[in-house]
Amino acid sequence: MNTLEPGQVYEITDAYIGKDKKLFTRVIIYRLTEKQLRERKKKQVYTESKKGITYSEKSKRLAGMNIYVTNTPSLST
Repeated sequence: MNTLEPGQVYEITDAYIGKDKKLFTRVIIYRLTEKQLRERKKKQVYTESKKGITYSEKSKRLAGMNIYVTNTPSLST
């Protein structure tokens, strides 16, 4: 995550998921911008105080990214 700049997209085009039957997928990782990250952290703090839960450090780090898994082909191919 630290290698991606805020707002940058990284795409893994040849990814496969599945234990028995391997399915071709595309994984898209998007690092949030600073503004988006502030909003997400603000919501996390609210949720923690409202529901009385505590997010782990790993969850807080991963909150800075959106990860999409899709079976649609890339437009560039």
